[in-house]
Amino acid sequence: MCTGVRRWGPDARAVGELRGESVVLRPTAAADAGDLRALLATPEVARWIDVFLDPALHGRGLGTDAVATLVRHLVEERGHHRVTIDPAADNAGAIRSYEKAGFRAVGTMRRAWRDPWSGEWRDTLFMEHVAP
Repeated sequence: MCTGVRRWGPDARAVGELRGESVVLRPTAAADAGDLRALLATPEVARWIDVFLDPALHGRGLGTDAVATLVRHLVEERGHHRVTIDPAADNAGAIRSYEKAGFRAVGTMRRAWRDPWSGEWRDTLFMEHVAP
């Protein structure tokens, strides 16, 4: 999965490794560029772009673990009380993964993103995770 956590401002801190049940998330490095470009070129990833997992690793719960690990970090270590995400409304795999990580759908945003392949405006599902 490729995702980034950055905080700007006077209290900006670098994020090191985040450990989940099965995954370790770490900042990307220059050495990762080739692998990331190859992943972005796969049809399964290129279709959706922003948060991704190698298609060879789909269906193992790794995406769910990665998202849950990141949310836990944001809530417990960074003090966030709400995390939102907006997957394409027809990206059933991502939506299922986010639900397993504790997100719930709160609405549909009509024509919220432009598909880079077709140029069409597409709907997204607005989802949130609210800390207890």
